[in-house]
Amino acid sequence: MNNFKQACTRLRIKPNSIDEIEAARLVARLKYPEPSKYIAERIHKIECRAQHLIALKNKYNATGDFYATIQNYSTTPASY
Repeated sequence: MNNFKQACTRLRIKPNSIDEIEAARLVARLKYPEPSKYIAERIHKIECRAQHLIALKNKYNATGDFYATIQNYSTTPASY
C-alpha cells in the first residue's frame, strides 16, 4: 500500500466514513509493513499503536501544545 486511497481500497474502508479508530489503525499500519498473512502478534501491535495514536491526539487536544505533547510521550516507554 503506497497511499491513503490504495490502503482504503485494500482494507475495504470507505474514506468518507472512516472513524477515529479506523484512521488510527490505518496510520499504525504505516509503521508495520503488510505481511503476506496476518498473525496475532501483528494485529496486537497495530491495535496498540492505534490506541497510542489516539491517546497522543487526545493529549494534544487537551493541551493544544504539540511539542509538549510529543516531549511528554517521548520520555514514556512505549508498550508496543
